[in-house]
Amino acid sequence: MTNTYRPARVTNKHTHTIQQSKPPQQ
Repeated sequence: MTNTYRPARVTNKHTHTIQQSKPPQQ
């Protein structure tokens, strides 16, 4: 699993809820 915040390329495939290159707002 990825960390709390990762680059857009990694976050994109893991969570589509958050915007690209932006930390989760939950």
